[in-house]
Amino acid sequence: MGKCQRIAAQQQAWEQSANWRGSHSAWLLLNRLRVLSSATGRSNRDSLRQRLEQINGAYALIEMWSSRDRSQGSHAVAAWVGVQSLDGQKQGACFFDPNFGEFWFEDKEGFYFFFHLVSNMHYRARHKFDSWKIDRIWKRYSFYIDLL
Repeated sequence: MGKCQRIAAQQQAWEQSANWRGSHSAWLLLNRLRVLSSATGRSNRDSLRQRLEQINGAYALIEMWSSRDRSQGSHAVAAWVGVQSLDGQKQGACFFDPNFGEFWFEDKEGFYFFFHLVSNMHYRARHKFDSWKIDRIWKRYSFYIDLL
C-alpha cells in the first residue's frame, strides 16, 4: 500500500463515524502526524489549484463538501506534491481517491491540470461540492521534523 493510499485508507472508517473530524484528528495523533497548515475555502474556478500550488514536498489531505446541501455528504482524497530540487530536477505528484485509485504524474503541472478538471467536472458538477479544506500533513520524529 502506497503512502498516499495509507493517508486516504482511513476515509471509509471515518465516514462511519458520527464525528468524522474527531476520528481524523485521533488517527493523526496515533500515527505521530501533525497538520502543519490548514486552509479552507469556497471553490471557484482556480481557488483549489492555487492553494495546492503552495504545497511543496508534503502530503495533503483534501476534504470536499457542499455548503448548500449537507445531504450531498463529503469526500476526502490525498495527494503528495513534490518539490523542485536545487538542480532544477522536478519531482512529480501522486493523487489518491479511494473510489478511483492512485494516479502518478511526472510533473506537478500535469497533476494540477488533472485535479482542476476532476474537481470541477466531477466533484463540483456531479456532487455539488463547493467547499474544501486542505491539510498539509507532516510526520514528527523525536529528534527532528521530516516529511512523512
